[in-house]
Amino acid sequence: MSSTKTIQSRLHALRSNLEEIMKTGSTPGAAIAVIHEGEVIYQENLGYRDLDNKLPVTAETIFPCASLTKAVVAAGLGICVEEEMGDLKWDSKVHDVLPEWTSADEILRKEMTVTNCLSHRAGMEAPDHWLGTNNNILIPQEKSIDFLNSLQRPFPFRASYGYNNCGYDIAGHILTKAASQRWDTFLKTRIFDPLNMTHTSTHAAAPSDPNFATGYWDLDANPSNPAKIVPVTCSGETFMGAAAAMHSCTADLVKLYKVFLDSAADQYANSSTSTSSSPLKQIPTLFSPQINMNPKLLREQSYALGWARLQTPGPMDQLRPQENRPDVGKGVPSELVLYHQGSFPGALAFVALIPRLKGCVLVLTNGLSMSVNPADLMGQALLEGYLGVAEDEKNDYVELARMEKEEKDESWFKDIRTWLDESRTGGDCPRELEDYVGDYWDEAKTLMVRVFIDENEGRSDETQQRRKLKVAFAGRESEEHDLTHYQNDEFTWLKERDEFSKRGLWARHKENYVIGFWEGERPEKEAEEKDIKVGGETSRVNKIEYLTWWYNKELPRPKRFYKEM
Repeated sequence: MSSTKTIQSRLHALRSNLEEIMKTGSTPGAAIAVIHEGEVIYQENLGYRDLDNKLPVTAETIFPCASLTKAVVAAGLGICVEEEMGDLKWDSKVHDVLPEWTSADEILRKEMTVTNCLSHRAGMEAPDHWLGTNNNILIPQEKSIDFLNSLQRPFPFRASYGYNNCGYDIAGHILTKAASQRWDTFLKTRIFDPLNMTHTSTHAAAPSDPNFATGYWDLDANPSNPAKIVPVTCSGETFMGAAAAMHSCTADLVKLYKVFLDSAADQYANSSTSTSSSPLKQIPTLFSPQINMNPKLLREQSYALGWARLQTPGPMDQLRPQENRPDVGKGVPSELVLYHQGSFPGALAFVALIPRLKGCVLVLTNGLSMSVNPADLMGQALLEGYLGVAEDEKNDYVELARMEKEEKDESWFKDIRTWLDESRTGGDCPRELEDYVGDYWDEAKTLMVRVFIDENEGRSDETQQRRKLKVAFAGRESEEHDLTHYQNDEFTWLKERDEFSKRGLWARHKENYVIGFWEGERPEKEAEEKDIKVGGETSRVNKIEYLTWWYNKELPRPKRFYKEM
């Protein structure tokens, strides 16, 4: 391995490339840190934490860490296992720890373990409709177990990798039960406080706190002026907090990752599960592979507990599968890299540990792009610089960012519009709008979809003097969208991508944007066939009883929401 000075020189030389990637991805600010042999050797703070007020990023700027939370929650469970809190073991069945775990799927109900929750191998569906506009969490925390119990299992149990935030929400309930205190309080007292991580919490950002980075989202119409996003609301008090609620800064996170690296070195060397000077326990289990992420690769690419594993050279593309990502680390000695990425509207994060070298690359940003992941590309560029990849072997991450932006920017809305037009089968006239109005609940009664008429009262513009059908997810005013008639009893809530971006709403698969309304029950075979199609005539003899919304493409057909009568 090169000397520390040589590594620092290579990293400093990347600055202009990193800034170019940020520009392409409309990312205002980034905080970067690199550790080598257990010491911080490089820190860089680029751009602004607040674009409007030109406040620069610092090492103490607090960013949402999103899925970087997962490794810390897994570590919290490791402490419980080590200290036999609640008699917890890695192979403890979820139902033995949480009697309220009564999953609708028999295999999940009876066989799911703590390790299954943390390793993305349960085969359980992974919906993301719980996150609405403006970083709203649509599932109430008090309904979280009901929601989790209602999830289906579209894939074989323990047979393949499938990224799933829901497993970590279950893990949060398990940690709370085993530790006899709320999971986030436990992490604070047992990990954050002992490591003097004074800027780290699981609290949502306070809008008045200047230390928090303001989040932004790129706009197709004006890439140089991204939209400001409402701060992340996911926290220790909300649904999905244990999957993504950590907020921190590079000044704090380097303390955490140094201890991960030091503890790993000690526990592997001594065949132990604890280190006297460290709050982190069970590192060999936390770092051990649990499920293959890509069986087509010769070199390892697997998921451990809160960490993805990669044997270089190889692509860092399986956490959320991406096409045509190049191999990282060509032409240098192979290294085991444990890494993770994180994303929320207005924030992207990347961390990679290189245990043999006691090395770490960390990138936190305050921008999100529909087409480019700047934190990920910057992190991979820094990792190659750290490892000493030769110039003729390095990947051109600046060009990769440009290519991804050009390929994806214009295609999303156009592709969905084309699909809608090609799928149209006829039926131009809807019913009377009043026939659709109502509150519709999922079967678990955890999420309500409100359909109502906007009378446009008090508007002087004659073009606005018409009644509109609207949908409000979770019944919230902030979650309102216009419903445009598509055909028969089907409507779409599709908008131009920038309209969603301004509200901090993910771009999703095409079927997500069609809502269908249906009369009473039909034979199962017929119901499945009709619910699954876009189009199809209805008798219009009976009243509307339910709507269908295909918010999760993993499922074979749309989910039903039943009208409250």
